This record gives sequence, C-alpha cells and structure tokens, in this order.
Amino acid sequence: MNNNAQAFNLTEAVALAAAQVAYLGKAYGIDFLIIKGPGATHQGVRPTRESADVDVMVRERDTELLVQVFKGLGWIPRPHDKDDVFPSHSTTLYHPQWPCDIDVHHHFPGFETGTDIAFDALWERRTTYLSAGHMVNIPDRNSAALIQALHSLRASWLPVNQMDYNHLKSISVSFEEIHAIAARTGSLGTARPYLKFLSQSGTDLEEAEPSQEWKNRQNTRLPGMYRLHEIRHSNWKTKFRMIARALYPSDEQLASKDISVVSKTFIQKSNLRAKRIGNFLRYLPTNLRRDRVER
Repeated sequence: MNNNAQAFNLTEAVALAAAQVAYLGKAYGIDFLIIKGPGATHQGVRPTRESADVDVMVRERDTELLVQVFKGLGWIPRPHDKDDVFPSHSTTLYHPQWPCDIDVHHHFPGFETGTDIAFDALWERRTTYLSAGHMVNIPDRNSAALIQALHSLRASWLPVNQMDYNHLKSISVSFEEIHAIAARTGSLGTARPYLKFLSQSGTDLEEAEPSQEWKNRQNTRLPGMYRLHEIRHSNWKTKFRMIARALYPSDEQLASKDISVVSKTFIQKSNLRAKRIGNFLRYLPTNLRRDRVER
C-alpha cells in the first residue's frame, strides 16, 4: 500500500467508502445495507472504536455487479483461498490509495436461511445513517444487535468479541423483535445464547440446532484446527491433496492472509511457508486433543 498517496485517515476513509457505496447503489439500482462498523456504534449496539473496513450486504444476484463497479474505480479483489475449509461469504476489495477495505457480503455467517431471504428480512426493517454527507442504509437497531451478537458468538474466545458481547448484554433491546428477526433469518440456533440471555426468566425457547458449519467455526480456535479435522475424516485421495496444500500453500493462499505476499520474492514466500508449517506443528498436539473431544 502506498501510504504517501492516501489523502485521508482510516476513520475518514471508512465514512467516505460507505458514502461511495450509497452513491453507487443508487446509481446502479442495487439495494444494500452497511452492517456493523460506525452505524452499529451510532445505534449503541457496538462499543466506540475505529473500523478497518466497510461491510456491505447485498442480494446474491447483485454481488458481482457491485464488485465490478468498484473494480472500475480501481478497487481490487483480495486473493481468496479456494481451499479454505469454510465457504466464502464475501468478496474483499482493497485500493492502493485507500487505507480501508470494502467487504461485499452475499451471506452473513449465522444467518442459516436462504441468503436473499435473510437480506430481505433485514431490508424491510432498514433505517438510515449519515456518513460523509450521504444517507446510507443500515439495519434497524434490533437487527444490528442480532448481527453483532452473531459476529461475537462466531469466535467468542477473541477478546474484542467478548468485549462486544458484554456491551450487547448491557444495552436495552427488544427480545420479541430480535426473536422474530432470528426466526426469519434462520438464526434461532446460532443466536440461541443471546436469545436466552434476552428472554425473561422461565421463557421457553424453541429447540433450534445450528448447522455443523457454525459449530465448526466456533470450535476453530487455533491455527489448523479445522483443517486437521477435515484431513483426519476425509478419504485417502482427498487427504493427500489437503496435506499437500497445507504443507505447501499456493501464492494465492498466502496472499489471502497478507496481500503484500504478491510482491515478495521466492525466498520470502518460502520463509512464510516454513513459518506456516511451524505453526501447524506447534499446535498439532493441542488440536488433536480438541478434535477428539469436540468432534
């Protein structure tokens, strides 16, 4: 990234990028919602802190159009690890002269109904927020609280997510409204801990089982944990391919974690691969134990 070319700081960039989404959404007829970030902070469902990116949610059919529009303005999709153990839920864009990213979501982890069904449920309840002089669409406060809860519960061991979740539990929201949104978005199972917290004592919540993918996301606390599980429980043909990929990741795999890899030398990339193998071996005994217990 060429820092000398940046004319604004991160906070300004996030506000301007959200405004740009609003402008382009209107110009191209794309319904969009800015989720999480400053809008959620404005609504009081997230603590005040700087955001590093803009999260945009659109209908699945509009994802590629919005990505192409931004590519026309110089934004570049970050490399995606095609062998990632979890399905892709967004396309991340970066720009050499912008200090923030834009994540274009066609799905949000935790919403386990159809992608457009979840979007429509949020869209019907949308409100607006002023960002860099433009009104941008955001979910209503109860929807935003549910989104923030799912984001926190997905990786609840992270300190920042624990802080966000504790903040959520300290604010007043409507259990009935959030329960209704969760029912429409297929998140009764994934958001169950938050719904249980919000419900009145003695209230019976219907049984709803989250997907195996959600459980896997929640259990993947250490580097290589879920990949190890997949290797152990795959057939031999797939097992050898996955081991080869894990031991010698492609440039694209490396760049999906660090875009600077694109310009690194062969020796530098080899060092990164060696470090990755070292991390895998370092956590291997712990991951094996947890895989036996949690799976």
